[in-house]
Amino acid sequence: MHLLKRTIQWTIGIICGLLLGLQICIHIPVVQEWTGNAVASAMQSIWGWDISIGRIRFGLGNRVII
Repeated sequence: MHLLKRTIQWTIGIICGLLLGLQICIHIPVVQEWTGNAVASAMQSIWGWDISIGRIRFGLGNRVII
């Protein structure tokens, strides 16, 4: 029982750490530009749209600012 509890705690901790790290990284301008290029490339390949995205930021309340 103790091993199961410890495993669940570590799993939740790792997931929270990864999400926090992602939130911190998305505030770096280079990461914002890379994410914008990746999204634009995906939209071009899926829908065939000619689009360019400069930066992508995440605001409060799960807002995506393009």
